[in-house]
Amino acid sequence: MIVENPDATPLQWGMVGLDGANLMFQARDSIAGDYAPLGDVAVGASAALYLEVEALDALLERVDGKAEVVLPERTTFYGMREVWIRDNNGYLLVLAEKVTAE
Repeated sequence: MIVENPDATPLQWGMVGLDGANLMFQARDSIAGDYAPLGDVAVGASAALYLEVEALDALLERVDGKAEVVLPERTTFYGMREVWIRDNNGYLLVLAEKVTAE
């Protein structure tokens, strides 16, 4: 989607969503126009985005081969099944689902 802004420069952004949760991304050169110091920052993040999801197995099937698993599936002491991945842009995402009682 291209949206024209008042100075006629196209904005460069994208949005992805699943089940009502949305993330918006903006191109580096575009965001640097808003805040210049971000133009020199390396792509990726020094933080992990923790995303609580439903149907973790189905989500992992969808990203298979599209993201690097950096920490394989584990069940934590706080009752979450987690998989840590690095996406194709270098972002670290923790995908987590509540463990259900059997």
